[in-house]
Amino acid sequence: MLFILVALALIFPNVADQEDSNRSELDRLADHLLTKGLEGLKMLITETNGKLKWREGLANRTLKWLRKNPFPKVYLTIKGERCISKMGDGWPDDDFLKKASDFAAPFEKRKKFITDLGAGGFGCNGFVNGTGEVRRCIYVGCSFNKKRKR
Repeated sequence: MLFILVALALIFPNVADQEDSNRSELDRLADHLLTKGLEGLKMLITETNGKLKWREGLANRTLKWLRKNPFPKVYLTIKGERCISKMGDGWPDDDFLKKASDFAAPFEKRKKFITDLGAGGFGCNGFVNGTGEVRRCIYVGCSFNKKRKR
C-alpha cells in the first residue's frame, strides 16, 4: 500500500514540469511513473525487511530478465506490469487509480517471502514500452538473494 501512496502522491505535481517538450505527455507520465514507482518499491522493500541491502548488480540483472533474457539465478523474483492509456478529460479516472493499485499487488502478495529472507541483497529495475499516442506499458521487477552462509 505504501508503494501506491508514494507513487500517486509524487506523480501529479511533477508531470507538467518535465523539460523535454518534444516528448508526448503520455511519454513523460510513463517515465515519471517508472522512476517514482522504483523509488517506492525500494522504500517498500527496505521497510518490509531492513536487513536487505541494495545491490546494483541485481538491479542490472533484473532489467535483463525483464527484457526477456534468461531467468536470473537468484532466490526470488517479483515483477509487475501496468499499461496507461492516453489521458482524456476527467483524468486521472477511477480506472487509472485501480490500475495503479493493481501494480503493487505482486509485491504485496510476496511481502512474507521478502520478510523471511533475512539478510541479503535486492535490486529493482524497469522500463517503459509502447509507441504511438495511445498507450505505454511500464514493467518493473525486483530480484532478491539470501545472504550466503560461510
